[in-house]
Amino acid sequence: MLLKRIAVFSFILSFCLSFVCVSNSFAGSDDDSNKIISTMQKEIRLISPKPTPFLCPGENIKRVENFPPVELMKKAKAGDSDAQKQIGDWYAWHGDLKHGYRNKEDFQRAEKWYKKSIKHGNAAAELGLAYLYLYGYFDKKGKYADYGTQSAMSLVKSSANKGNAEAQYFMWVKLSKEGQDNTEAVKWLEKAADQGLEVAKQDLGMCYASGSDKPKDEQKGLDLIINKEGEIKDIAEAEHFIGLKYLYSHHNIQRDVGKAVSWFERAIAHGDINSLRVLGSMYIEGKEVHQDVEKGVAMMEKAIEQGDHMAAINLTYLYKEGFLVSKNLSKAFDLTFQSATGGKTRAMIDLGEMYCLGAGVDKNKKECVNWLQRAVGQGSCEAQVKLANVVDQEERASRAKAFQKAWVEMMRDYEQK
Repeated sequence: MLLKRIAVFSFILSFCLSFVCVSNSFAGSDDDSNKIISTMQKEIRLISPKPTPFLCPGENIKRVENFPPVELMKKAKAGDSDAQKQIGDWYAWHGDLKHGYRNKEDFQRAEKWYKKSIKHGNAAAELGLAYLYLYGYFDKKGKYADYGTQSAMSLVKSSANKGNAEAQYFMWVKLSKEGQDNTEAVKWLEKAADQGLEVAKQDLGMCYASGSDKPKDEQKGLDLIINKEGEIKDIAEAEHFIGLKYLYSHHNIQRDVGKAVSWFERAIAHGDINSLRVLGSMYIEGKEVHQDVEKGVAMMEKAIEQGDHMAAINLTYLYKEGFLVSKNLSKAFDLTFQSATGGKTRAMIDLGEMYCLGAGVDKNKKECVNWLQRAVGQGSCEAQVKLANVVDQEERASRAKAFQKAWVEMMRDYEQK
């Protein structure tokens, strides 16, 4: 009787240990990694009838097309310079993605087609070949092949001399430096700006607004930076743009936190919520300015009231962790919910976790899965992994419950015997 009891107990113990070991090895096993991916793909199909266009660790990367478009190749072979340049672009940036990087064969194909186009005087192809040389390629062992910059820069300059605005801007970026004579660099910048290249107009506007390499003229600078059809549509956004350039430095602009704060304050006066968030964060952290947490939080809350979901995400962290402010999970949940409903992927993931953990709200598995699925639908690999873990935990809990029930019944039967 004793031996029989020991045998039964040994069987149960070994089963339990094997179950625990499988669970603990979840993160490191290749088979289990495949199960994660399989689970993720099943969850994705619940909300997306089409294959997702993004890739996550563990998924196979496949080339979408084996060859460049047929009609484009026909034009290129017929001597069309623009088509030849586009074929070069295709091999340079859309070639063999099977290994996740440009290989030597595609590098050589791109080079060949760029050179064909250059023979017809295509300045854009010269710039394309210059980028190809600058970025180089990786061999099958993952070793980077450095092609050197000298030949690339001669191509850039040739393209710029032929009037290619992007090449002219490239010359400005390459030649401009803080505290030096940037006369030649600014000439290239002006040529690119005269052709309407928006980023060049913004940089030239920055030169005038700051008085760097151009006579100081703030109004002229703002006029150049503002483009109602582009990224910076009004004076508030232009002032915020200038503030950022001073905060982080930019080509010929030296970093100056005081001037950055001044421009942010001007932008806030004109209703810019991005400046409210940035300046509020600076006051909270106290790294660039005198720390004033209360003032910083007030600015962030004002930005949130005006619909800034990024400010809500930033402030949520403080309340969730109790960092520099009193910990308040309920307020953190409210801010996260506001950002998530506003379409922010990061907030959707955080909201799903809060529902799973019951942080600031009652635990709700259904809502947890719902918000993680929404984040997956927006292309979040992190949400895929978290969703798979939630499903896996549920399955493990179900198996454990079934085993417990079987164990109780087995012991009951044994005692009766």
